[in-house]
Amino acid sequence: MYHKIAWMIVTKLQNVNTELVKKESQEICAYGIEITLSMIVNYVLLFAIGFVFKSIISAVIFGIVFTTIRHYIGGYRKAAGQVSICGTYRFAEYLFQYYF
Repeated sequence: MYHKIAWMIVTKLQNVNTELVKKESQEICAYGIEITLSMIVNYVLLFAIGFVFKSIISAVIFGIVFTTIRHYIGGYRKAAGQVSICGTYRFAEYLFQYYF
């Protein structure tokens, strides 16, 4: 899904920016757009779950901690990244609610 949207954006940008004529430049640009779209969807889902369960503050704390840890130690990449971040958030919220 992100791949198609990213390539649609790249083709629109190609009309504006003449440096995107090379296929390699287009692929690099499309990859960056895909990663950005994925991050936006992940955070929107995270805050939506926090809003639904009335725990926005813990969603923000989890987002900051999760992003920081993932930045420094890497992370497991899989196709269904939204499912993993949402599941991890719910598990962390459960632990926070019952053990702290």
